Amino acid sequence: MKARVLTTVAWGKRMVVVDFGNVVVSVDESGTVARYLNGKPEVATKWEETGPEIRLFIPREEETEGLKKRIICGELVIENLNNAKVGRVVEVEFPEYRIFERAKETPA
Repeated sequence: MKARVLTTVAWGKRMVVVDFGNVVVSVDESGTVARYLNGKPEVATKWEETGPEIRLFIPREEETEGLKKRIICGELVIENLNNAKVGRVVEVEFPEYRIFERAKETPA
């Protein structure tokens, strides 16, 4: 999987935008995260920075059997953010930038 990564400055904050084609994820220095899927923004429930990595936890809900909802939490790991230069667009191959999917069943 390929992605384009852009580090930029918006509203006075450094921001990283990762474009996967059909999904775009952005995060800024203060931890504000959004995912845009088919033009619809979603906000992440959790954002953590561990050294040079940023992990975004972005939930989405799916109905299963009309009774239960499955919460799928997509985790995007951005590595070596400290080395990213503002205004530079790079195309990367995973696993340098990785997406993990986790699923949990919750009562409706």
